[in-house]
Amino acid sequence: MDDFHKTADYIADGILKTVRNAFLLCQEAKVLLDSGSAARGLSLSVLAIEEVGKAFLIDGLIFSTATDERARSFHEGFSKHKDKLEAAAVFPLAIPYFVRFGAADKDPDVLSQTCAIILHNWSEEKNELMRLFGEDCRSTQWIVNFSKLNKYKQAGFYVDNPDPVSFAAPQAIPTDISAAVYKVAWRMAEALHFILGQNTAAYREWIQAVRTKLSPAEAKELRVAVKNAMDDRFEEAYKYFSGQSKKTIH
Repeated sequence: MDDFHKTADYIADGILKTVRNAFLLCQEAKVLLDSGSAARGLSLSVLAIEEVGKAFLIDGLIFSTATDERARSFHEGFSKHKDKLEAAAVFPLAIPYFVRFGAADKDPDVLSQTCAIILHNWSEEKNELMRLFGEDCRSTQWIVNFSKLNKYKQAGFYVDNPDPVSFAAPQAIPTDISAAVYKVAWRMAEALHFILGQNTAAYREWIQAVRTKLSPAEAKELRVAVKNAMDDRFEEAYKYFSGQSKKTIH
């Protein structure tokens, strides 16, 4: 157990704080959007998505040693906007994974249905954002490239000089894009906050329990099995979608 790179407390605390911060950033983004500040609201929404990606990078440390690829991804990606945005794209797999750790005080069937609704709504909101970006989303229901959001985030904070004869103010960002980015960010942050809330005890206990039974080498082999289990749960959740396309969560 001592050979793992970071402690269970370190990982759980990081998840708790990044999820909470993503949630708060979205709340603040909504205030800005409602006041007519579309550019600043978009920028905070993108920061929230980055915080979600950061949480997934932290989770990657569960089975990592100090020198393996998970540790490198964490240390290299934690401060890189593009890496955090790319990490956030695993959201459709992360929700069925994290939902197991929030089930202690919630009905499992309700959680399973909520998980499916979250993913369904996220897919539709993500596809609308892709449409605004001029991308084809018909065959990419669960795939998204968030990395281009970084340029929109920067544009929302700073005056830019796109060509030799003009400047672009942050307010030039279209309001429909700002609203669409916010919806995607809120869906992700609110979902994780709902599932984990302020209690990562079950998550921490799971990490500790697994580590007492597995060496770092065995844990590395387990990664494939964990991914397969996540894929199975992921597929199972979508069976709930039949007839539920108009259902939403608040």
